[in-house]
Amino acid sequence: MIGVEDEIAGQTPAAVVMKLPEGCTKRMIAEKAKALGPIYALDAVYTLAELGLESFPLTITGKVRKDILKKAVSDHRRKGTPSTAAPDTAFSDTLDKLCSIWEDLVGVRPEPGSSIGDFADSITLLRFCDRVLRNMGHRIYLQDMMDHDTAEKQAKLLLSRSQPQAPTLALPTRAPSSLAASLSIANGHGPVAATTGYTTEPSGAFTTASPPAPFAFSAASAPLTTEIHQAPGFQAATSSALREYGIQSTEVEDVLSIEDYLCQLVSGPRPQSYRHRMGFALGVQDIRRVRQAVEIGLASRPTLRTLLARLPSGMPFHVVIKPCDALFDSIISTHEVSDEAALRDFLADDTAALFPASVMTQAHIIRLNTTGEVSLSMTYSHSVFDMLSVGPFHVDLDRLLAAADPSAVPIPPLTPFRLFADLARLYRDSVPATAAVASRVSRLRGISRFRAALWPPRRAPGPCMVASDADTPLAAERAAVRRAVWAAAGEDWDDDAATRRAFRFPRESRIVGLPGLAQLPQDTDPQTLARAALAVFNALRTGQAFALFSTVEAGRRWPFVPAWMAGLLPPAMSVDGPTCEWVLNMFGVDVGGAETVGQLIGRMAGEQAAVEEHAHAPWFRVLEALGPEEAAVVVEASQRQTFVWDVSLRFASATGDYQVMKPVARYDWADW
Repeated sequence: MIGVEDEIAGQTPAAVVMKLPEGCTKRMIAEKAKALGPIYALDAVYTLAELGLESFPLTITGKVRKDILKKAVSDHRRKGTPSTAAPDTAFSDTLDKLCSIWEDLVGVRPEPGSSIGDFADSITLLRFCDRVLRNMGHRIYLQDMMDHDTAEKQAKLLLSRSQPQAPTLALPTRAPSSLAASLSIANGHGPVAATTGYTTEPSGAFTTASPPAPFAFSAASAPLTTEIHQAPGFQAATSSALREYGIQSTEVEDVLSIEDYLCQLVSGPRPQSYRHRMGFALGVQDIRRVRQAVEIGLASRPTLRTLLARLPSGMPFHVVIKPCDALFDSIISTHEVSDEAALRDFLADDTAALFPASVMTQAHIIRLNTTGEVSLSMTYSHSVFDMLSVGPFHVDLDRLLAAADPSAVPIPPLTPFRLFADLARLYRDSVPATAAVASRVSRLRGISRFRAALWPPRRAPGPCMVASDADTPLAAERAAVRRAVWAAAGEDWDDDAATRRAFRFPRESRIVGLPGLAQLPQDTDPQTLARAALAVFNALRTGQAFALFSTVEAGRRWPFVPAWMAGLLPPAMSVDGPTCEWVLNMFGVDVGGAETVGQLIGRMAGEQAAVEEHAHAPWFRVLEALGPEEAAVVVEASQRQTFVWDVSLRFASATGDYQVMKPVARYDWADW
């Protein structure tokens, strides 16, 4: 038995045998070894003949030369010959299925060793991930395909995930406290080492830092240095959140901290602040079946089963509730509408009554009286999802709805969000985190001198809002400004007419010809081009030398951990929850200068690489390092204009890869 280097697991156990006895297979040998205990589980079995050896290489004292065997196995693997503990046909079958999926998507069957970058764009990659889940029952992620860029490598990856692995890493989790015990709080994820490489063995509590109350930052407000469940007022805050919905303390599954910047997205001046809604036509008429599918889907997503609670200090946190009737009755509701127009109005409805402040996920099942067909409206707080986590959830919902028996549909597990949240808190004061904070601070230092670069101009009190602001404390003041603006243009403001006009939910698009794009380097990615265009647009609008705008970064990398540890963890793309980061950019633009478009884009790409290198810099630590004056400008600038590169809606609506769910509406109520 030897350890062999592996691009996926770091090192895997393998056995080399002289030859296979008659009637014996590699699988039988692997099963015999596994029966001896988990430390003897084999990833692969090789014969001397396969390795090109006639006998075992021996030292002068008669010991087996394992170094020579390791090299022979490595050389054998580099030749691309599949050798796993499973039958050789498993690899060829998996490879054949993957190539068939690629052929269906792009029209050409790729060679097993050809790079997918030669024929697949970002939307095609999303569709491929979806097809693999639907057709093969395994998850593969965009992040996977950066390192596994051929069908052959992807087949090996999927086979490695289909076989149980010994635990590779154990991280400390919080030890139950008396408060937690009194609320019967337990980690409901259980040991998931076999599927994620992460164990939940308690090994003592660790200290985390918690942010101050949202929108109340000051350099003097030192973050808490205790775990949430150790903070003053935790038990009362949790009990209050449960009592409102009739949920018993025994139904609490977990308590999750909220990342610094997301603390500002759990609530705002309106009940619908920072909510995202997607509407789907289902083409089915059985409400009970739809509810069953939604309940099963939510049961697989702890992050979406959360209630919001706040400590007396104002610090928010999420309480994860076990799947139970009281929770589902709080999240899922049924409605009837008269016709298609009423359905559209319901999906666009942003009145306060529809948005309970502490419910982070809502599912509205809507029956159309004229046809009996059912639609589904899903609404999420931005503190519990990002597009890379909600997309797979919708795919699973569609699979559940398409099945005759939703309870029989397997849902491959994702990596629990707690792992990501714990790492972010555990290492927020580490050397990499400190370096990330220093990098952000150096890029934003001096921002208070460029208030004139803020765009668009804010003419009304409070943040910029999409749709109704009738439920805000500043509604009267904002209405007065609105009437004055329209009066200056020679028109009277009409609230009723406004609800029927396109600017209530502004969505503008224009197709333009850009013949000069052919002169740019071929590796220029579209999002970098769009960011550069936005920077130039802002500079032209404001006349300033700097463009200020936020970008939403995917953040799909493990926070502040060294490369060796990241290699032992599951793919960050598999995290079930929001890893996204809002990053404020202060980008210099020399409008009218000597810099060419290509040079500008190249500089923007370099800036982006630096941003990604220091992902997850703790937001409140950045503000504290900047000081009160500059921090105030940073907070204001971060709420003024945001750029998001999001292909999820295009993927869902244009490709038709959903079997049952048809996306028909999308609304985002952000208060910027």
